Amino acid sequence: MIHNLLLEFFSTALMILFGVGVHCDGVLNKTKYHGSGHLFAITTWAFGITVCLYVFGGVCMNPAMVLCQTILGLLPPGVAIPYMVADMLGAFAGALVVYVMYADQFKASEDDVDPVAIRNMGDNVPDPTLGSLILSLVTVAIILIINIFTKGFVKSISILIGLVIGTTLAAFMGLVDFTPVVKAPFMHVPTAFYFGMPTFEITSILMMCIIAMVSMVESTGVYLALSDITNDPIDETRLRNGYRAEGLAVLLGGVFNTFPYTGFSQNVGLVKMSGIKTRLPIYYAAGFLVLLGLLPKFGALAQIIPGPVIGGAMIVMFGFVSLQGMQMLARVDFANNEHNFLIAAVSIAVGVGFNNSNLFNSLPTEVRMFLSNGIVMASLLAVILNAILNRKKK
Repeated sequence: MIHNLLLEFFSTALMILFGVGVHCDGVLNKTKYHGSGHLFAITTWAFGITVCLYVFGGVCMNPAMVLCQTILGLLPPGVAIPYMVADMLGAFAGALVVYVMYADQFKASEDDVDPVAIRNMGDNVPDPTLGSLILSLVTVAIILIINIFTKGFVKSISILIGLVIGTTLAAFMGLVDFTPVVKAPFMHVPTAFYFGMPTFEITSILMMCIIAMVSMVESTGVYLALSDITNDPIDETRLRNGYRAEGLAVLLGGVFNTFPYTGFSQNVGLVKMSGIKTRLPIYYAAGFLVLLGLLPKFGALAQIIPGPVIGGAMIVMFGFVSLQGMQMLARVDFANNEHNFLIAAVSIAVGVGFNNSNLFNSLPTEVRMFLSNGIVMASLLAVILNAILNRKKK
């Protein structure tokens, strides 16, 4: 046990030393590689992770990975908390070393570099409070405890329980704003075309077509992940039906003055955690949402959930999405086909590196929307490389 904890500690510390170190070198003033960009940082991160895995073996190096492996039964529940503590202590030690190494550069960058915050976990503010961090971590801990120590129905609604308890705790901390509930009417019937009848402009139509194509690529990934989780094979017909359903939802959203809809990857993690693989809950949820739409005061209750609570829940759900993708990659034949290794490596690196990159700021907006979307670029590159490198294989 002590041996494994030391492996977790030192591997995480070394990974942070590589990863945070390269970000400091690229972001802080008066560094050798200042402004080097995402690709440089991601390549060094990847090198650091590879070195750690090669040196230390099958380590987690991340509390989120410990959580996912524990829930999936790959780690005994009794080692989850010690592993997480070892990872966090290792991360602190590695970050401390980086801070000492770049102390002068930190001082030179105090007025130029904004503090780093994890969006929702930091309540989307430039300077997140300690209360926001505690609230997020408590939400994650609640979801973790429920998944480890409960079974059946309670385990399947762990996310919901985490949100409820987290919001209740936030209310005692004074972080819940009940204004949306107070201002919302008791009943309201949506009015079609409330903002006026639609008009047709060719530029807007072309722009929305581009956005729809980007959304379609993301939805395809969601469909494939859900198919893998539920062990329900998916074919071209079912993919087309999914695209048509989303198109109809977007159309109805436009008629009733709301936002377009698409398949969200968070739901993949929710299906994985709940273990519910039938469509019946979707029907109940749809009816419930229609009811909430007619009773805005009840629907406004969802708006009072603080950002840190949502952020804590999203960490778990996005972790499952990532792990599901890793499991799908694990079934690819890398041993007998080196081309698959090359396709996966290049596609993932480009997808992560190009996501929201400023590399294409000089290009037209329509082109930039494609090139700066990591999911689209990774998907297209994977398809192209597979068609070229595996064209002779059946």
